[in-house]
Amino acid sequence: MTSIEWLSRMEQIELSRGSMADHVHAEGTVRAVDPGSGTVTILHPEIGSADKSIWMPSMTMVFHVSRSEVLRGVKAGDNVRFEATRRRGAVMVTHITKIGR
Repeated sequence: MTSIEWLSRMEQIELSRGSMADHVHAEGTVRAVDPGSGTVTILHPEIGSADKSIWMPSMTMVFHVSRSEVLRGVKAGDNVRFEATRRRGAVMVTHITKIGR
């Protein structure tokens, strides 16, 4: 089992227990994508979850993704909407959608 497959399995288990209050929905610009390490670098504004468990100032940040499919079709320079949540102590991107700007 690859690390991405393991993370995907763990995410499915955690999603069955969690609530949407610990999720962040935001927009940003993709700066880099590294499918090999399962990461995406996103320039984003200040973000925070409803339950206050996630808060970050405006920055460029490297996020791990919950599964490799999240990165499909995403490239540097894309403007995106993304969803992130805290998994195993880290903030991970669980969904990305390209948007036009």
